This record gives sequence, C-alpha cells and structure tokens, in this order.
Amino acid sequence: MKSGQLFWGALFLSLGGFVLLAKIDIITGDWSFVFALWPLIFVVWGLAILFRNTKGRPIISFISGIFIAVLLYGFF
Repeated sequence: MKSGQLFWGALFLSLGGFVLLAKIDIITGDWSFVFALWPLIFVVWGLAILFRNTKGRPIISFISGIFIAVLLYGFF
C-alpha cells in the first residue's frame, strides 16, 4: 500500500469517526487546545520528508493523517 493512500485513509477515517462520535454525544468538551498544536503540522511534515524512502514512511503517514484530522475537527 502506498503511503499516500494510508495518509488519506487515516485522515478520512479518523475525521469521520470524530464527527460521528460527536454527533452521538460520546465525545464532548473543549477543543480549544487544538489551536495551540497547529505548529506540529510542520514537525510531522518534516518527519515525512526525512522518512521518505524508509520503512517508517507508512507509520508517519498514518500518524500525520490522524493528527491532521484531529486538527481539522478542532478547528470546526
């Protein structure tokens, strides 16, 4: 499986999961802490560049997909 497919799969799966769990009132709370974490996008992006041609690339892609989904959910 390509790491790009893994990234998009993790992104949409976790984003959909967050929205679904919020709709049925399983997760509630204050998501304002997400605004302080946005610089971590650059850290994950840098890790993806460093691990471009290694076996760790799918793991970084999966983690970055989940992280960006959390950020998107927190922003909206």
